[in-house]
Amino acid sequence: MELCRRLGVLDVETALREKRMAWVAHATRDRTENSALWIRNEMRIKSTWGRLVLQDFAHYGLVEEEFFAAPPDANTMKELMRKKRTVQTGRQRKTKQATENMTKRSEEQRARIQQQRRDNEQARASLLQKINGRRWGRVPSANGEGSWQLESDPEVRFTVTGEDFCENTGREIKDVAGQAFYRNQEGLWVAE
Repeated sequence: MELCRRLGVLDVETALREKRMAWVAHATRDRTENSALWIRNEMRIKSTWGRLVLQDFAHYGLVEEEFFAAPPDANTMKELMRKKRTVQTGRQRKTKQATENMTKRSEEQRARIQQQRRDNEQARASLLQKINGRRWGRVPSANGEGSWQLESDPEVRFTVTGEDFCENTGREIKDVAGQAFYRNQEGLWVAE
């Protein structure tokens, strides 16, 4: 135990107990499977594993009925288990005080990111406006993954990110820059 304290690691028994209780809490919260019933049955018949879970409940001061009625969330369980540890693990983080220079750089970076987002959104809107209601054609490439271009303006190139076909309507659908387009009867691609 002294070695664990010096190294700041958990002993094997504590690590196994925490993993087991974390899984029990997780499985009890998950209502899609009937894991809670299985766990309670193991505890009731006092199988080897069930006895260990009962000991863990006693160690952490948990009441079985309350636990199964309202299972604690993951963070609550982690905090409960952390408080009961005999050895504190990991390095303690020192919080840095933000200097004036750090704050200024952070604000500048945030402003640059926001500007990039605005520029990207403007470019996206411009592209969507250019290709809406027009005919497109695939540009062949060596690797088989071509870009697309307007038939009326080959300088406007773009990438189709998804393709689909609606069997009900018989429409071909392409996704460009997060916008779905369908080909109408005239062969023009129109935004939905």
